[in-house]
Amino acid sequence: MEVGVYYFSATGNTLAGLLMLKQALEELGHACELVPVEKACGLSGQHDLLGFASPVFYGQPAKVLTDFIRRLPRQEKPRPAFIALCSGVKGSALGSREILMDLLANKNIWVLAELAFVGEESHPLLRRLRYYTPGYGGDGRPDARDKAVMRCFAEKLIGLYGAFSSGKPTTLPYRSALKCLSLLGGSLMPLLNRSLFAKTVDVDKCTKCGLCALLCPVDAISLSEAGPVFHASCTGCLRCVNLCPEGAIGLRASEKLDRYNRRVPLLREAITLPTRR
Repeated sequence: MEVGVYYFSATGNTLAGLLMLKQALEELGHACELVPVEKACGLSGQHDLLGFASPVFYGQPAKVLTDFIRRLPRQEKPRPAFIALCSGVKGSALGSREILMDLLANKNIWVLAELAFVGEESHPLLRRLRYYTPGYGGDGRPDARDKAVMRCFAEKLIGLYGAFSSGKPTTLPYRSALKCLSLLGGSLMPLLNRSLFAKTVDVDKCTKCGLCALLCPVDAISLSEAGPVFHASCTGCLRCVNLCPEGAIGLRASEKLDRYNRRVPLLREAITLPTRR
């Protein structure tokens, strides 16, 4: 079985979990390719089983992933798939899977399973409260504690793909109420991005290196002589805030931020980030 996982990872946690899943599948004798949607033009016909993976923002999957799916042509025959969602707190994915299920159904892609796992919280403000948050996954997640879960899910996928291939497909329950909550969270995102979570720039720290604009997955940052300019198309992934090498980008709601950049080397390798000079 050839597995192709199309993913977006804002700060590396989603990618870290997928690498564990890839290892588990390969140990079980199946090939697995991880494809960042920032580089992908479409789906490969060589993949027998598809995966679509994303962190969760405001109860929704990343817009860069949903936009990628919307651009896909409808598949000529049904193709099996799974969804993988990484969130900072257990249960905070809400109806993200239903949002993806709807989009994929329109492309004739059949969702067989969902992998939900916890990553270290990367929101700069929520990180300050993380130890007091029920369901918080802990620093470093996903890590060795999650390997057994990834192995079990890999074994489950193999069985589900076999059933699909023999004409006995399964599907996930559809939770309309959770989808409504996710849509509500998504509707608040533009307002929050213009108010509490509006980006600020410390001009004394900013070196105008342009990394923030290069990293933005939705091209919502442009550069001026004064530094980065943030546009309304921002989806709130906060990659720019967390990965700015000088810590020059902040949020209006707080001057002191607890940034998350633990997995920068992992992201650099996956999406070819330039090495800082």
